[in-house]
Amino acid sequence: MDSSEKILHLIRLASNSLSSTGPLYQNVEGLNKEVMLKAVGKALSSIFEIDDAICKLRPALTADQWKLINQDKDAFDAFDAEFEKLNAAMEAEATGNLGTAQALFSDIESSSQVEDNRVRAQAGLYRIKTKR
Repeated sequence: MDSSEKILHLIRLASNSLSSTGPLYQNVEGLNKEVMLKAVGKALSSIFEIDDAICKLRPALTADQWKLINQDKDAFDAFDAEFEKLNAAMEAEATGNLGTAQALFSDIESSSQVEDNRVRAQAGLYRIKTKR
């Protein structure tokens, strides 16, 4: 793995982590949620600028989801539907409907063209396994 790949790997991990913090700000008393979310948004925007700059130099490193989104409308619609399915799986998991969550995560894991979604689905399946 060269430096470009390492940078992208790390900033994509950072992006996923930052994105996950959004709902947590409301749980911290005395913290201005709007200010924090703006700061996270700025940080994510900066991360995407770095990602874009490296991918312009090394197009082969473009994330799977961006390749799909930019192909055509049908690919974008399929990506959007899969994202909704992932959200439905996480919602089912959060509400205790583990059978539905497991079925949705399994479907995504076996059929997704997006590596990040397959990894998220695998993580969901692992969480469900540990809850049972």
